[in-house]
Amino acid sequence: MLRLSDHAIKMMEQRLRIEKQRTYQANKVVDNLHHKYFFQHIFQPKR
Repeated sequence: MLRLSDHAIKMMEQRLRIEKQRTYQANKVVDNLHHKYFFQHIFQPKR
């Protein structure tokens, strides 16, 4: 019983860590996209 709960806790921690990494990477991608469109908007005059 104790071992099972320990395992469950470890799984939860692992899942949380993975979710954190995924959200961090997604935020980085979004930031990069924002930068790209921002600079395009600045440097390319509107047609």
